[in-house]
Amino acid sequence: MADGAPEQTVINHQPPHRQDITRRAFLRLSALAGTGLAVDCQLAPVRRDAARPPPRVGFVILAPESAYPFLQPFRQALQSHGYTEGQNVLLDVRSAEGQLQRFPELIKELLAMPSDVLVLGESVAVAPAAEATTTVPLVTLFIGDPVALGYAASLARPTRNITGVTVFNRPLSAKRLELLQQCVPSISRVGLLRNEGYSETANDWQEFQDMARSKALQSIPLEIASRDDLQPAIAAGINQGMDSLVVVPDSLTNNLRPDIIQLAEHYSIPAIYPNRESVAQGGLMSYGGDRQYNARRAAYYVARLIQGTQPTDLPFEQPARFELGVNLQTAQALGIAVPNQLARTADFAVQ
Repeated sequence: MADGAPEQTVINHQPPHRQDITRRAFLRLSALAGTGLAVDCQLAPVRRDAARPPPRVGFVILAPESAYPFLQPFRQALQSHGYTEGQNVLLDVRSAEGQLQRFPELIKELLAMPSDVLVLGESVAVAPAAEATTTVPLVTLFIGDPVALGYAASLARPTRNITGVTVFNRPLSAKRLELLQQCVPSISRVGLLRNEGYSETANDWQEFQDMARSKALQSIPLEIASRDDLQPAIAAGINQGMDSLVVVPDSLTNNLRPDIIQLAEHYSIPAIYPNRESVAQGGLMSYGGDRQYNARRAAYYVARLIQGTQPTDLPFEQPARFELGVNLQTAQALGIAVPNQLARTADFAVQ
């Protein structure tokens, strides 16, 4: 049919054969899956036999469900793709309640239900999930570098049952340090707080040191492995003259966000964090990817997988945009006059 020509309707008093309908639906779906588009679009849910239950999606997180900010945008996006929870899709959420060691048991529980797709709401859940199954599709929200981790030959070519949205770009600690110094030019000794067991952030320290050296700043490493390490690490930095702080993102530091903000307030230290939730909770500044976007894109991946697309046919996505946030109330409490230019370029601010 020529482009722009009206579609012709064939009237047939005999109902079309069921196999013809199924074949046409299959061809349309195959054409859609072959495009590889990385744009938001509404996906028509595949009709299922009434005797078969709706597809079941497992979702594993670290924080308590009530404190996890990405379930709501995920649910909304999933519905925009034609899947309504409790009607034509089932969503099972399991929280580790802040205990990393619980991930293997929760993943095992969700796989046994069984889950048709498993969504990994934390980067640290990827390894135990990949060990638990090589067949159930896994969708990540915040994986680091999937190529370095062995899950893809390239971002465009996942090689296993894992795909999704990454937080992989270049290490951003150096950029956060630059922004922090723009806000507080008087800083001289800056601590870098990171999870010592999170290998994906190993390059952050070297780039952070290089940036600090170029700006005549002294860099202080603060490495933690658990909640118990946090207060002693911050206190050790204070004893070394630390007057500012940069936080490296991972599941541990994200989970400890309220504690880090409280300690920074206690010691009157200006700090910059990796995500906007920190600013909303009283942190001075944040710079990082739009994680709400990751949650919405994860729903797109789930919809495609439910409809039969293979994980290896869905390329990993990198962050689409980065956000700068400033809490002007915290700045005032710290006696910091945020430069007008920085305030104007911020994507959001707490007044």
